[in-house]
Amino acid sequence: MPNIPNLMYVHPYTPLSRTHFETLFQGGDPERVALMSQLLLASYAAERHDFNTAIETAHWTVAKTSVGGEVNFAYNAQRNGALRGATGATGNNVVALHKAQTYLDAADHPVFMGRLKMPSSLADTVIEIGLSDPKSSEFAVSVTDIDTPAIGNGVTDAAFIAMDTAQDLTTMAIVGVGTSTSVAKTLIDTHTPTASLWWEFVIGVRAGQSMCAIWDSSGEFIAHTVVNSGPDVGVLMRPSILVKALAASSRVLDIDWLAIIAERNATS
Repeated sequence: MPNIPNLMYVHPYTPLSRTHFETLFQGGDPERVALMSQLLLASYAAERHDFNTAIETAHWTVAKTSVGGEVNFAYNAQRNGALRGATGATGNNVVALHKAQTYLDAADHPVFMGRLKMPSSLADTVIEIGLSDPKSSEFAVSVTDIDTPAIGNGVTDAAFIAMDTAQDLTTMAIVGVGTSTSVAKTLIDTHTPTASLWWEFVIGVRAGQSMCAIWDSSGEFIAHTVVNSGPDVGVLMRPSILVKALAASSRVLDIDWLAIIAERNATS
């Protein structure tokens, strides 16, 4: 036999690109492409983090308040492994995690997704998960108001899944803002995560628009939600997760895995 590479790579299309996939499988159904995106290396930049070892500080940065009793996110020896963070029980305690790099652009339609185990109680709790330009303080809440949506903490362009039980709206919303778009929110149905169960999310952005999907109770689909506000093209962002205890009762959050996927376009 001739000494040539695997024949799947010998054709006019870039190997492991979306075009390569569409040619081999008769079309580019969006759900198929999404399912395969982590393998389509020429078209998508993808990374996945299974937290079954010590946290990779080259990828993730932890932050916390110093009110008392906070425990930063770190590897926890449990079934399949996970990161675990605990707010402490003093009141107004925060633990947070964010990507060490700021590199995601709305032009590339980035997506942040993962699987979390919710605290044993969600009363007196703030949860904030999303994509944003760097914050002034990584352990301060950025969605400063959900009822009349407002974003602060130095953030100009962002999409957050947010819940704050001190607000009139105690259930979840998606909140978006951009340099060119005013802050806005859309309710995520009437959703409050179920305490002590696994909860999955996907949050993504395109220019001026933010969207998310949520699964609760270890796999029950809740909603797909869009808000017509979001980051501007050209503003670089990073993913983050924050949990805050408003009362003197610790909130413990486990993170099973996180993934980030974006279209592979310009690299400058």
